[in-house]
Amino acid sequence: MAHMELKKYSVEWVPSNYKADEANTAIFSVSAGEFVAQVAYRVLANFGANCVINVGDGANEVGYDAIATGVTNTTATFAVSDGAYVLNSCGKLYTSDDTIDIDYTAGAANASGRMRFYILKGRIEP
Repeated sequence: MAHMELKKYSVEWVPSNYKADEANTAIFSVSAGEFVAQVAYRVLANFGANCVINVGDGANEVGYDAIATGVTNTTATFAVSDGAYVLNSCGKLYTSDDTIDIDYTAGAANASGRMRFYILKGRIEP
């Protein structure tokens, strides 16, 4: 009987420059045959006004979530993603190697901010 064992991984992330946009920063690797069930995050230090953080992959930059200013300005916010990959499905099965990426759009006065991202993934085993 086939089964899937899910494992949790985490990484802390900060933009390389708080005042500049940043695209396609890989935070997790995903191999062909792996299934990503969920991405979650926690705001560890507030970001400035008007920043947006998208979490996705090469096929959809907001596939896991689009995290807006209201969330990033609240320290200790913990949430699960609600993007298309997880909202009406159980996650995404990858048929080729890929990465889970962050796209960061800087706000007008961003000078700080820090987040921890979590991923729940597994491999379907025969």
